[in-house]
Amino acid sequence: MKELFIRTAKETVQDEIKKIVLQSLSKLQKEMKADVAGFGSKVKVNYPAYWDRVKDNWQDTFSEIPIDVRVEVQIERTGAYTKGEGA
Repeated sequence: MKELFIRTAKETVQDEIKKIVLQSLSKLQKEMKADVAGFGSKVKVNYPAYWDRVKDNWQDTFSEIPIDVRVEVQIERTGAYTKGEGA
């Protein structure tokens, strides 16, 4: 029972975090065309020839690049929590 709860909680939290991150990235990409996470820097280092072709138009290019997000949550312990005195 506890293992099922932990697995379900982990999957629920992972899905919610992924949804929030993807929504935020989509807004940054599509509406603001703002690369605040620095994807362009990674492209420049890892794909220099591609970067040379797109650097002058990076904001538009960035707005069209598909981004995949992987989230991994670890639940270290479960149980009840009570506030101590004065908390």
